[in-house]
Amino acid sequence: MALKNYPDEVRKIEIEQNDERNLTITNKAKAKAYDKMIYVYGAIILAFGLMQIDLMAIIILVISYLFVVFSGIYYRSKYEKEM
Repeated sequence: MALKNYPDEVRKIEIEQNDERNLTITNKAKAKAYDKMIYVYGAIILAFGLMQIDLMAIIILVISYLFVVFSGIYYRSKYEKEM
């Protein structure tokens, strides 16, 4: 590791990565991106359906969309039980 010889820099980086404020900002940004992604995915699937794109492509998109939605539900449930 290049920073092995610079313990002060390593400590500074660790503090920045583990800082509660930075973690909160990161988590909020991820949540907003997830919320927007759900609407964009749905719009793309709808648009592809209306344009009569190949059914296999639409099925793949729907499966990936459902995977994202159900994984979101799973993790929300998991974290609610933990907290």
